[in-house]
Amino acid sequence: MAEGCYVFPGGSADPCSALRCELGARCQVAPDGQSASCVCPQACPRLGDHSGSRPLCGDDGRDYPDMCTLTRTSCTTNSPIHVKYHGKCDPCSDTVCGGGEVCQVGEGRIARCSCGEMCPLELSPVCASDGKTYANECHLRMEACRSRRPLQLIYRGHCHSGVNPCRSVECREGEHCVIDRTGIASCQCDYRCEHVVRPVCGSDGTTYDSECHLKKSACLNQTRVRVSYSGFCNAEGVCSSYTCDHGATCVERAGRAVCECPQCPAEFSPVCGSDGVSYGNECKLRLQACLHSRHITVLYTGLCNGCENKKCDYFGICENDVNGEAICVCPQNCTQEGPQVCGSNGETYPNECELKKLACLTKKSIQIAYVGDCGQPVCGSDLRLYPSLCAMRTEACQRQEELRLRPLDLCQGMEVKPCQGEQPLVGPDGQELDCGNGHNRQDCPSDSYCHQTPHFAKCCKKGN
Repeated sequence: MAEGCYVFPGGSADPCSALRCELGARCQVAPDGQSASCVCPQACPRLGDHSGSRPLCGDDGRDYPDMCTLTRTSCTTNSPIHVKYHGKCDPCSDTVCGGGEVCQVGEGRIARCSCGEMCPLELSPVCASDGKTYANECHLRMEACRSRRPLQLIYRGHCHSGVNPCRSVECREGEHCVIDRTGIASCQCDYRCEHVVRPVCGSDGTTYDSECHLKKSACLNQTRVRVSYSGFCNAEGVCSSYTCDHGATCVERAGRAVCECPQCPAEFSPVCGSDGVSYGNECKLRLQACLHSRHITVLYTGLCNGCENKKCDYFGICENDVNGEAICVCPQNCTQEGPQVCGSNGETYPNECELKKLACLTKKSIQIAYVGDCGQPVCGSDLRLYPSLCAMRTEACQRQEELRLRPLDLCQGMEVKPCQGEQPLVGPDGQELDCGNGHNRQDCPSDSYCHQTPHFAKCCKKGN
């Protein structure tokens, strides 16, 4: 129904005067002019660049294109919705930053990409005003930028190498140690949260505007609260019944549940992981475990003791890199003359070192079958002499039996009979079938195998 003016007959009262409409509803007079009712706005006009047509963030954590739409939603859902912020709930939601930068909401709730300084890899520890050590001064600046905290350089070197005022205080859950200009340390809930709404559901069942707001509230109230998932509590969102492993947090993206790994501070507080690798801090260990879906725990605080806890596969050799981390490298300088060895893959190698080098480079499990050329005769566990390791394995495959290497002298001097003494198979001409390499060679028929030695090659019936 179109809105317009209504002229009441003389002596008639306005039915809207006794009606109080709430939640954005408007009083609408019935056609007879005798009654009225509260109705919600049916449509919202477009007012161009007028202030009434600019986006708003409701205190329900949702974005609205204008005030009219917010009011209409409040009315139709019969729930009070007020303006929390002018502009989007999260101004960074449509901002894509590059080069290591992060989007931050600054003055006037303007989204800007910042903290993109590329820090060198050099280890030149500095102690900051939070009583924590950073790899170098650049990493300290980056942490100050990302955490939006006024971190200052106290002195150069590890915090434990000099007088660290934070050692004299014991901070409670969520508190940060802060060292003032006079060198006095105190514990503070120093959280400078952005004016945004990125709702998270806490482990206490409460919805918070962002993870920062959750941490700040937990710190001020001295409660132990963690992020259960991203989104509103009890909203039956995709994350409400979704569980992430390896320290990841569930976040809703385009209506889908996505597990995201933690964002870590630049603090240099090294720990040694159960994988034998040193990490800059415990968060970075959890980040690595999350990214690679691996179970990694902290063995102890501090850098790993070199290669003591590192296990290398495929004959790899453990070495320490420039950062003191243990890495596995393959053998490079095989100078030994050594005897030839036959690998478990049937290949001959000049020496043991060359076998290990190839196994490492190809990441294949190759063991030494025996010392010598793979082409020389070998003794099988059936006490038969075979012309080569390959020949023994071929027969084992044909017979569907497991044959192992035995000392050569066990087979030497023994009389080996074809087909374990049974009659070899014969052809139509009555001659025994020869499955060797000569010009009379024939393939053995099905249900038979080739029994080959340096002296004969006969077709034998399986099961003998």
